[in-house]
Amino acid sequence: MIPLAPDYIRELEPYVAGKAIPNLIKLASNENPFGPSPKALEYARRALPEGHLYPVNHRQDLKEKIVAFHREFDLKTDQIIIGNGSTELITLLVRTLVGPGEAVLNAWPSFLMYRLACRAQGRQEIDVALTDSLDYDLETMAAKASQAKLVFLANPNNPTGRYINAQALERFLNQIPEHVVVVLDEAYSEFVRRENFPNGLAWVQKRPRTVTLRTFSKAYGLAGFRIAYAACDPAIAELLHRVRDPFNVNSIAQAAALGALDDQEHVLKSAESNWKELILLEKRFSELGIKFTESAGNFILAHFENAELVYKKLIDFGVIVRPLGNYDLPHSIRITVGRPEQNEALFTGLKALVS
Repeated sequence: MIPLAPDYIRELEPYVAGKAIPNLIKLASNENPFGPSPKALEYARRALPEGHLYPVNHRQDLKEKIVAFHREFDLKTDQIIIGNGSTELITLLVRTLVGPGEAVLNAWPSFLMYRLACRAQGRQEIDVALTDSLDYDLETMAAKASQAKLVFLANPNNPTGRYINAQALERFLNQIPEHVVVVLDEAYSEFVRRENFPNGLAWVQKRPRTVTLRTFSKAYGLAGFRIAYAACDPAIAELLHRVRDPFNVNSIAQAAALGALDDQEHVLKSAESNWKELILLEKRFSELGIKFTESAGNFILAHFENAELVYKKLIDFGVIVRPLGNYDLPHSIRITVGRPEQNEALFTGLKALVS
């Protein structure tokens, strides 16, 4: 018989999301613990009565608001494409731009969707291991870039929380052949409080084959709505529009994003709380003798001899975190920075486990 699917599909391992168990404090999926902006919810409610209508396919008002919000980069609406979360945009980029016999360059461990998107299309994957400090090995990646059509960089990187500074990013991009498309995934950029952190949107105009991804799932608190956007050269955007599904982002999510952009106070409050609590997490981990990787995002990587046991025991204390065996980090767990009272519950559990 002819196989039901190609080998590269049958060999795929499905994406494993962070578990959500009722009545537990969820610190497993890097969500905003403060939830959506009230303004985002208000805009979403207003859109509900028109739920029987198909979404506006190109949502010009949302694109105009995104462009206005990033006015210093002189973007145009034909450079914006809206997606059903960053995951759809990642898949769309691979489907659209990487043909048979062409390759995707990726670091590992990094966001699992880069790998899944590549393998789901039967495309070649070139992965470069992170350094011992879990940073990107940009030198090796630059040396291999000519073999690839598409390069993914998460900044900060998920699941490590490490970031590429402005100088390192510029050096890297200047070494990449002009024909190679570089995707800067900045899902966590709103949380970063580092003076030398680059804004990938600046490279969209300077280097036409650069795509920058931003999401409403993290700092904006709209993970359940599934909405994100890419900024890129109009020629790339036009190709992505040819391939994307029609009505790919629902009208409720698009309305919520409009409201979220109007409430930057909510984003700032979330980011400031995250930074304060992240510093406290690192301090308390040090006091407890827990090894960790310094992070610039809204999560932290903690290291244990038996990470799987720590993960299971924390559930007994009412806290769920993310084990990272599927990221080839079997001795690490990723912990989302929560609200102060959630982090206190985490400390209570960890203290009992390591004492």
